[in-house]
This record gives sequence, structure tokens and C-alpha cells, in this order.
Amino acid sequence: GAIALSRPAGAGQVPSGARIAVIVDASSSMAAVDSDGSRIERARAIVRSLARDLPEGGAMMIVAAAGEPEVLSAPTSDRVRLESALDRLRVRGPGADLEAAVALAAERLRGAPIGSRIVVLTDAAYAGNVPLAASVPVEVSRLGEATLNYAIVALDVRPSPALDAPDRAE
Repeated sequence: GAIALSRPAGAGQVPSGARIAVIVDASSSMAAVDSDGSRIERARAIVRSLARDLPEGGAMMIVAAAGEPEVLSAPTSDRVRLESALDRLRVRGPGADLEAAVALAAERLRGAPIGSRIVVLTDAAYAGNVPLAASVPVEVSRLGEATLNYAIVALDVRPSPALDAPDRAE
């Protein structure tokens, strides 16, 4: 399958006891600053809003999607734990493995009550579609404005094998 992009959905539509897994793209491009601030800060604000609107008995988990997904918070309704997880959310690395993060979240939500869902917050700075294999609905919200994204994401320096040749940087 492929993901569809949408605006952030309100958690008020979540039935009592349902769980929300929020996946935040933690790739370098999320550090970009748009007219309304950095994308990662915008993602934090959306997560806070979703947490405030959790229904009775609802729980939220937070997953950072970078090179490998990292669970920052297991499902909880404890606002202090969720805020602590957001404090640990950092931009890291050149890419986000959204597919692996969705698979992880779907596994953690296996057997969750009806109305549970996965919300992906990303700037979609990747090419193509992300195949999703999730047993719960997945909503994707795109953050940021379309901009060119230039960056050095890797650098390799090594000595030249020839004694009389200069060293190289690639």
C-alpha cells in the first residue's frame, strides 16, 4: 500500500480506551525552519495537542523515526511521561525509516481497542511511497513547506594509497 497525506486529525474522534501511536520523523530535514518555526517543533506541538485531547482511558505512545525507530514512550495517558518523551525527541541522521517505525507501532498496537490508530508526522522529504503493513489505520500529516534541501549528510576522509598522492575527501 501507500500512505496518504492529510492534515493532523483531532484525537477527539478517538473512542474511549483507544490508543494512538504517534511517529515523528526525526531525520535531518525536520530541523528545517519554515515560516511557523522548525518542523520538529511543529511536530512536538501537534503531539502535545493530541495528548491533551486523549479520550477517557486512551493512551498514546511516541516513536522517533530515524535510521532505526526508537520508542520514546510506551502507551500511556500520563502527560508528564509524554512530555518527557518529547524532551528526548531530537533530529538525528540523514533519513527516517518510516516503514520500520509504522511496523513497530502496529505491532505494539496489536489487539488494541477499536478506534486505535497510527499518526505519522513527517515533512515527507523522501522519494516515492512508503509501503505500510499495519493492522490499524495510519494517518500521515505532512509538515513544512516545499523547499530545496541541501546538506552534507556524509563525509569520508582517507589517506591516499600512493605515497606521493594527496589525501582525498569524498
